[in-house]
Amino acid sequence: MPSDGGIRTLLLIGRARKAKLVDIRECTELPGWKAFLGDGVVELTVGGVAIFDETIHVAVEGLWNDLAEVVAQYRAQGHAETRLWEGYGALRLEPIPGGRARFTLAFDDGTSRRGVTGEQELLAALTAGGVAFFEKLGELTGGFHDRAIAKLTGRNGAGRTGPSA
Repeated sequence: MPSDGGIRTLLLIGRARKAKLVDIRECTELPGWKAFLGDGVVELTVGGVAIFDETIHVAVEGLWNDLAEVVAQYRAQGHAETRLWEGYGALRLEPIPGGRARFTLAFDDGTSRRGVTGEQELLAALTAGGVAFFEKLGELTGGFHDRAIAKLTGRNGAGRTGPSA
């Protein structure tokens, strides 16, 4: 698995028909963005199921903050649920016996995308992908994202780090 957890963050660069998705790792600047990152895609596949893909355009910084919250809640409580910042659904992370976890994106229309994989593998991928995103965002904007990185890494000293019971 790549050091970023195999999760890609793609930014929508340009306008209208000339817009294209560009991997944030390839960006040297963020045209037009100052304090908050604009539209893009986070590609996240869990157990062979595309939870997020190019069909779901989001404010990527907001989604990564939501994902960081899910990781922090899961480590602290053994399960997690949060409403998406953009308000069209919720994310859930639940333990499954045998050291596995179910990750669900539940849309407000009643549909969902759900995948199951190893708990530690998923937490490691979300952590690596999120830290890589926030570090690159800091490089591009000159901003600091210590709070989100602390949520992802658990460096705040609290919570769950071991496998499911």
